[in-house]
Amino acid sequence: NGYKLHAEVERVLTGVGFTKSDWERPIHEFSGGQQNRAMLARVLLTKVDLLLLDEPTNHLDLNGIEFLEEFLQSFKGSFLLISHDRTFLNRTIEKIVELAHGKLIEYHGNYERFLQLREERIDKMATDYERQQEFIERTQEFIRRNIAGQKTKQAKSRRKMLAKLDEAERPEIDETFANFRLEAGPRSGALALTADHITAGYDDKAVVGDFTITVRRGERYAIMGPNGSGKSTLLKTFAGRLQPLAGSVAYGHNVRVGYYDQTLGDLDPLGRVIDEVWNLDHTRTEEQVRNYLAQFSFFDDDVFKKTRDLSGGERGRLALAKIMYVGGNVMLLDEPTNHLDVYTREALEEALERFTGALVVVSHDRYFIDRVAENIILVEDGRAEVYAGNYSDLVERLKVGVAQPRVAAGPSAGRVPAGEPAPTHKPKKKTDKRIKKIEEEIAALEERIASAERERERNDLLLCSEEVYRDGERMKKIQSRNADLKAMIDLLYGKWEALAKQREELQNVVA
Repeated sequence: NGYKLHAEVERVLTGVGFTKSDWERPIHEFSGGQQNRAMLARVLLTKVDLLLLDEPTNHLDLNGIEFLEEFLQSFKGSFLLISHDRTFLNRTIEKIVELAHGKLIEYHGNYERFLQLREERIDKMATDYERQQEFIERTQEFIRRNIAGQKTKQAKSRRKMLAKLDEAERPEIDETFANFRLEAGPRSGALALTADHITAGYDDKAVVGDFTITVRRGERYAIMGPNGSGKSTLLKTFAGRLQPLAGSVAYGHNVRVGYYDQTLGDLDPLGRVIDEVWNLDHTRTEEQVRNYLAQFSFFDDDVFKKTRDLSGGERGRLALAKIMYVGGNVMLLDEPTNHLDVYTREALEEALERFTGALVVVSHDRYFIDRVAENIILVEDGRAEVYAGNYSDLVERLKVGVAQPRVAAGPSAGRVPAGEPAPTHKPKKKTDKRIKKIEEEIAALEERIASAERERERNDLLLCSEEVYRDGERMKKIQSRNADLKAMIDLLYGKWEALAKQREELQNVVA
């Protein structure tokens, strides 16, 4: 009936972030993001059996995303969606279809299950491929030895068998972001950044009031809150892009700040991709800059494209390439995962996990925050409060009513006296966890290097044999494989050295 329909409309509009005062406004008055939310609300209110949703969490704040999760969990029909929000995928879907290397691969389960099954599939493909290659090699060796001897019939039979053999698929591993990493640069002092009773805002309009915090070297904060609450404004004030309306922001000794702007305003729309990085350091050769950009999936003529011709994801990757090229020991990142696909987000997370400097990031990506943050700055209703732990820690504490802010800010909040450092949380436990993860990666790399070197040694012996020497085609195949192995070993050693350096830097932090 009409009453139920009106109540459902109110529920959905409120869920996706519209206030009651918005309901009667003409749609053309809203921003692009708000119009997208209105379109989503319209789709959700349509009584259908199948929903097709393309990145539905874009433009939603956390409250909106959680509403959408609950809506889909109770939806009676079917839905097919595209999303890079991994926590959202974990909570809503039962099956994932991955588009990789021109193929569709189906996995049953949520995102975490997908990661497990995908790794198992790739490992099995690699094992099957290696076993088949060894079998083919042994069979070809038997054929060469016996084709003109007493076992000619057997050799011919095996040759026919090889001709009919279905070749195992060689796993295609994307190593694009093999060296995706963030240099901390020179070691800063113990105090990286201090905000003393700051009021953040624009044009004398305060959006976050009376906030005090001290960020120490190695600490990691995520700023979270509803759309329009002032998260980016607060970060810009930390970065010096905005002057505080009251109070002061100061950096510690030897601090070098890196700032990522979610609007990508630091990119020159008329400039070329290669120039965005090359202009940062003219001592580098074109080849060196192109090799660096290749780590961010800019290959061949892509580096000569104008920035204005790039997609949102490409511009996001280019902005990351610039900030990682320059480096810094205090990183202030505003929505760095926007426009990034899942694999690029994971590469960024791994780089930030190994980063030894201080980090403050604005994000609504809960999966990302859980991996990189140790403290949450929650911004809402003109106040900012700091909670120890990551996003999941905060949610659990709020559920049971035991969440206590470390620092509260706002007109009526308790304040930290000027000059007194805010209470801090030692990052040793999280750093130890990152060191352990790096050591596991180093061990895995060493195993892969050893395996590749053993295969090269076997191939070198084969190349010395008379049978291979007389078989030009086989010799070329082995030489080609050895060249591939050498390139892979060099790449793996580069990874190993980078990880060993990062482990040493982290050990120095907790020493």
